[in-house]
Amino acid sequence: MATLANGHPFHIHINPFELVSLIPCTPAEMLDPRNKAKCQDQDLMTKTGTRQTYWKDTLFVPVGWTATVLSKYTVYSGDFVYHCHILDHEDEGMMEVVRICGQDNRGEAGCQ
Repeated sequence: MATLANGHPFHIHINPFELVSLIPCTPAEMLDPRNKAKCQDQDLMTKTGTRQTYWKDTLFVPVGWTATVLSKYTVYSGDFVYHCHILDHEDEGMMEVVRICGQDNRGEAGCQ
């Protein structure tokens, strides 16, 4: 069983996401052509047939693993954050601002 000491509960604001893949390889390992097939074959969502078709806002990602998520923004424009829910990690920089440019909730164009 994974513990918070060896992973990160990532949380996204504004819009939920769908978990597409969860692979026990780092992004660098996945980019190396020698590892690509091995990493893809270990995708837990495909391997176990448990692709989650429901939307969520927090996901636990073990250290050294890569998660791919899908999110759809239909009527939103502006900034929000995603971050690790462990406060020490967040304070040390595990937070990123995301900007969506498009229509806001009033149907007006954003990011001008």
